[in-house]
Amino acid sequence: MTEMKKKINTQEDNQENFDSNQKKYPPETEAVAQEQETIAIGERSNSDSLIDITAGDTSEEEPEKKTAPLKAEEPNYIDLLQRLQAEFINYKKRVQQERLEWYSSAVKDTISQFLPVLDTLQLYFQQKNQHKEHEFNNMKIIYDQLMNILTLAGLEVMKTENCAFNPEWHEAVYVEKSTEIPSGKIIKVWQDGYLFKGKLLRPAKVCIAE
Repeated sequence: MTEMKKKINTQEDNQENFDSNQKKYPPETEAVAQEQETIAIGERSNSDSLIDITAGDTSEEEPEKKTAPLKAEEPNYIDLLQRLQAEFINYKKRVQQERLEWYSSAVKDTISQFLPVLDTLQLYFQQKNQHKEHEFNNMKIIYDQLMNILTLAGLEVMKTENCAFNPEWHEAVYVEKSTEIPSGKIIKVWQDGYLFKGKLLRPAKVCIAE
């Protein structure tokens, strides 16, 4: 009986030791389980990344397929751009030319308004004996300065001396008989004619020989 009790006691002690060990180890087993779960998640992410990489490899061919029609139209686009560039250059030239013409027309109109002033000064100079010398000289200085400014702007005095009458450039005021000057030649200029940049601005009023 005594031996039986010892065996029973020994089994009970072993059972208690086992139970106590079971109570101590659960945290370790839980950590192991978490570690295994982390490893599994990592393996799944690696497999997903591999899938993405393979998918990316197959998609490299898609951009080439999409750009193929654009490459086929590339010559047309280049031709269109070249035509637009040429049109823009022509537009700039046309605008610049129109601007120059407008400026020239404005200068021409302004100079035309000064012609009566020049006529008045020339009449003044024809009556030199009726004016004092210093007054005459002062007016001559003013006339020369004005003519310099207008000449720089494009005004030219028409040359009529010893010229044949030209109805496009001259206006005949009257005809005078002359034995010295050939018929059709200009004898006298009543009013100067002017050119603006080589083109007729105002015809000269003249007297011609008959």
